[in-house]
Amino acid sequence: ILDLSFNSLTSIPSGVRNAGKSLRELRLDGNYICILSPKAFEGLSNLKILTLGSNQLHTLAEGAFHGLESLEKLSLWNNKLKRLSVGLFQTLKSLRNLDLSDNKLQSLDKGT
Repeated sequence: ILDLSFNSLTSIPSGVRNAGKSLRELRLDGNYICILSPKAFEGLSNLKILTLGSNQLHTLAEGAFHGLESLEKLSLWNNKLKRLSVGLFQTLKSLRNLDLSDNKLQSLDKGT
């Protein structure tokens, strides 16, 4: 487990990727992260839990979750998400729990 919650982060630290395949859980709740870039979590193929609750996320770039084929739980609660691009979660084949509560979502497109 790597817990970086409540650290005033504005982006995903590049050093997180150095944890590589050994990292199973990454907690980034309560920071000031606004945007997730494509391949933001590349190299974390064994990550099972990713929490990004209570940030300032308004944009999730296409491919932001690329490489997270083992991810089972994704928490995006209490952000500023208005729209989710079609196919955003398509590569998350193991995803069982997705928390999008307390966002600004206006609609969900078919295929999201």
